[in-house]
Amino acid sequence: MNEESIASSAKSLSIPDALPSQNFYSLLTAFSIFLQTKPSARGGRLAKATAVGYMSQVVNLLRERYPLYLSDSKRIAKIRDKMGSTIEERNLLAGSLHDAAVLTLMWHTFGRAIDTCFARKSQLSMAASGELFLHLARIKTSVVQGISIYKAATHWEQCMLHGLGMLFVGASEPSSYVFPLVPHAAASDLPGEKTYSQDEAILYWENLEEKSEPRNEPPTKRASAPLPPTLTAGLSSHSLRRGSAAYANASPQLAIQWISTRGAWLLDSLTKAFAYVGTTTREDQSVGKVLAGYRDPHLPCVTPTIATLSELLPALEYAQLLTLRGQLFKNVSGFTDTTLNVDALVLDAALASLLIHLDDVATAVQQEQAATGFTSHYL
Repeated sequence: MNEESIASSAKSLSIPDALPSQNFYSLLTAFSIFLQTKPSARGGRLAKATAVGYMSQVVNLLRERYPLYLSDSKRIAKIRDKMGSTIEERNLLAGSLHDAAVLTLMWHTFGRAIDTCFARKSQLSMAASGELFLHLARIKTSVVQGISIYKAATHWEQCMLHGLGMLFVGASEPSSYVFPLVPHAAASDLPGEKTYSQDEAILYWENLEEKSEPRNEPPTKRASAPLPPTLTAGLSSHSLRRGSAAYANASPQLAIQWISTRGAWLLDSLTKAFAYVGTTTREDQSVGKVLAGYRDPHLPCVTPTIATLSELLPALEYAQLLTLRGQLFKNVSGFTDTTLNVDALVLDAALASLLIHLDDVATAVQQEQAATGFTSHYL
């Protein structure tokens, strides 16, 4: 096209009644899809209020230029509300995946929520004996330890491999952390607006909380938000730690020092004494199996992996499965910066766990939709 044809097209579009009304509503629909996928300046996706604001600006601009069109306010509101509900559901889904994985890891490690904030992807690996192995740093006690984690025996909701798989599939951007809290391209509020790491953000926030408390008065406890009626009142992160520890202690085949060492509880010299007694990886594996739901911790437990399908599937189908793995985990693998990648063996085990629990998850989703009448845009 030359300049004359472009100018002629622009002139024809500016003439009233040159465009059918349907084109304007189709344009708004396409723009709403664009806003749902547009990355924000701080990384991640646009917030609901920001996207709705952009939509309102475009609608007002089109109405000023083409006053004869966009007269159906109900149709415009429907497009805007559908976009807002989709963004809200997406954010809720991402937060739910994150929270579920954090709670599952806290169960398996007797850990605190703050311990998960510093866990990096390079600390996840598959042990030589086949189970998931995590190097975890205990922030409160300054202890670094290796923990063995197994797939759940029966309930997929308690499976750490399934939780990590869903978390990695739902990752919106690359990060070196297992549980990213700070956007990858975030700008600091400090002078210079330099990018900050998750470690700096957490420590900076803790310093702000300490400075905000008056020193001449005893610190007052902040009132927590009321829990939904379906949840038990009085729950905290310590409730989960006590529950998992009590669950493990109920097994007659576990010793108390194994549980104490896995939780890294510094009970003066008692924990050190337990460590010197000889709590090894084998004992920690026994605790991990009990927490995963296995009654006999001495029996072997095999971690699933899609590598076993290489001998069962035709070469073409197995290649398609590997392609699917790359697409599902595109934000946690394949980067030249190795700190952003999850170990390939961990991804193989996570994908295998997702496939194993696929029927159970689909059944649970159908039951939830039948009970609540809610239909998701993603399921």
